[in-house]
Amino acid sequence: MSSPNEPTGQAPQYPWANPSGASSPDSAAAKERPSYGLPDPNAAQQPAPAPETAAAQRSLPEADQFMPLRPLGLGDILGCGIRFSRVKPKVIFGVSLVFYTFAFLVATIVTSFTSQRYFASTFSPTTGIDSNEIVPDGTFEYLIGSLSSGVVTGIVTILLSVAITPLVHAAVTGRELKFEAAIASVRKHTWQVFLLMVLYFAAIVAVPVLIGSLFVGLGFLLREYTAAIVVIGILGALASLFGLLFVFTRFLFSPYALVLENLSAVAAMKRSWQLTSGRAFWRILGISLLTMIIYSLLQQVLTILPSIVAGITAAILVLAFPGHPVMLGIIMTAMIMLVAFFVVALTQPLLTASYIALFYDTKIRREGYDVQLQQELHESRS
Repeated sequence: MSSPNEPTGQAPQYPWANPSGASSPDSAAAKERPSYGLPDPNAAQQPAPAPETAAAQRSLPEADQFMPLRPLGLGDILGCGIRFSRVKPKVIFGVSLVFYTFAFLVATIVTSFTSQRYFASTFSPTTGIDSNEIVPDGTFEYLIGSLSSGVVTGIVTILLSVAITPLVHAAVTGRELKFEAAIASVRKHTWQVFLLMVLYFAAIVAVPVLIGSLFVGLGFLLREYTAAIVVIGILGALASLFGLLFVFTRFLFSPYALVLENLSAVAAMKRSWQLTSGRAFWRILGISLLTMIIYSLLQQVLTILPSIVAGITAAILVLAFPGHPVMLGIIMTAMIMLVAFFVVALTQPLLTASYIALFYDTKIRREGYDVQLQQELHESRS
């Protein structure tokens, strides 16, 4: 028996060295086996990867990126809106002010025509409200005008989302933000956007109404039981609210998919429904609601001081011109709407940027979208 240290009389066979130059079964088998940790003689013969390919396969540095190209956390999504406001504020807020200035003008004109009777009966010092009247004269027209203004604001908000989406994508991929790109996005998708709005508003209204109707019918069947009606009413209100949030969440990504993936309105809604399915629904619902609450609180804070100034100005006008109730009502309403629209114009682009970041995050988690974003970012930098 020979010891491990004694020579065996046979030359060792290595896959990378054969002094005789002849191949043997052992050497052929060795060539087929992987030689982990050992140098590969053919490595020098293999061409090095192209710089573009190598750069696209690596994670690019995040220090100078608008958004980290990986699954995002809550802080990343919320911070996206703040960073977006610093990229090119003149373009971002310029686009927003254009859209909301149009909304303000339309809302003011509608209010001026629909609320004159209401202002005459409310702000006139000589015309009192009849004790037999439940509401002031002209209240119905005033509510119609307010509802119309709300619809106009909703339409403008969706149009702004379509305009802001290419700007956010340009920021993420390292490209220049251009005012023309925002306007071109709206022009390109105008009819699909209006169809999307019709379908979206129909779903927003129909689902809660249908759920509420079911509970109303159940309450009608149990109308003899007061306690049951109260419980059914509470459950119906909660179910209708959840139905509203359900529709909002499932179609949240529709405008962004319509623009970034160049889809039709129906295809964009299907795409949003697909991305928000499964367990992702609850995460998207929670983050989107929290984001909306934060920006709503920010809007309330920003409107405090301007609202106080508007209130003092309105009081001075009432004392100075007591005989012009309609004019006073229109001026006061216009001042309040001006403050509201200005604050929304400042905050809505940031909220939209956070929602688009959530859209990217969902695509990254489901489809590995960060690879494509890295490639686009590298192309823009090279």
